[in-house]
Amino acid sequence: MSDGSPGQPIETSTRPRAVVWCTPDQAPLVGDVAQAAGLDLLAAGSHEKGRGGEVAKTLGVEHATDVRAALTTTACDLVWLASPGSFGADAAEPDLAALLTARTRSVRIATLEPMPATAFELAGTSWTGRTPAPADAVRFVPLTRRAASFREAWELIGDTFGRTHTMSVECLGRPEHGSLGARLFAAMDLVLSVMGEPELIDAGYTGPAAGTGLHALPGETLRGLSGHLTANLRFADGRAAVLLCSDRAGVWETSATLLSPAGRLRIHDSGFVWTGPDGALTDAHQADAKNKSDDTDAGTRAIAESLRRICDPAMPPESSPDHGVVLAMSQAALLSARTGQPESPATIQRLVAGA
Repeated sequence: MSDGSPGQPIETSTRPRAVVWCTPDQAPLVGDVAQAAGLDLLAAGSHEKGRGGEVAKTLGVEHATDVRAALTTTACDLVWLASPGSFGADAAEPDLAALLTARTRSVRIATLEPMPATAFELAGTSWTGRTPAPADAVRFVPLTRRAASFREAWELIGDTFGRTHTMSVECLGRPEHGSLGARLFAAMDLVLSVMGEPELIDAGYTGPAAGTGLHALPGETLRGLSGHLTANLRFADGRAAVLLCSDRAGVWETSATLLSPAGRLRIHDSGFVWTGPDGALTDAHQADAKNKSDDTDAGTRAIAESLRRICDPAMPPESSPDHGVVLAMSQAALLSARTGQPESPATIQRLVAGA
């Protein structure tokens, strides 16, 4: 790993150079994603004490021992925080300063986990009270609404399909794809982009140890969240949405079903199908078969596509999620799972404003 040289903007003739931070269990996925995304892995480390060398050996790269050094001095194009651990937690000033330094060096920063992980963290002056803001330097990947099939369907959603009255979303994966918090964040972001902010959220949570006599309850943060979560979202005008999220599903799958007077629009990892109210096929799209290898995990493809887009200098910057609202919606779901009652994202936002 080369230290001390400032990172340079990515040139179209070179493979993006990347440093990754992940757990040993994620290392095989990271290797597959790097290959699919065309990344040149320079070094790897881990927040799990004493296991960074194991990760680096698995990936066949140098051992990175300091994530801040990777952000501030390593000559690379991308720092990928596949598992950031406690990095950025509690708005630690050295962590946030490293994010801003990376941004000034034109180093992209991607993470599989929401950063920050609570609405209260985001509202703190350390994350947002400066220009540029550290929160704007980090890209959460993959966002469901930015997946290829959802981008293809987006014009229909905003135009000919009309206003969505009811919606269901599934965001499923394995632990190496990211936590339950990551899947919940992506699902809430999709609902917000299609239907707006809900009035009430009624959620249920099942922990990884379900069936053992233990009834675990989620905490107040998306960081480290694991298990399964369902949620019913009710809107002030009578519309509704339902979510199923899990990091223990054994398989990657993202899908959404939208209902409107124009029929049903079903969007999934490989494309979409729009069926009219009379049952006739109105429109459909299938992913390009040459870009989909049968032996490539769908989660690998989704993450790789996101990293390719982030690293492509010809790609215009994508709009960031409305972190404050998405985190408030996610925390309302976690609060509802603890209280057993419907909770309001607006209440979370008022608490944040008064903190």
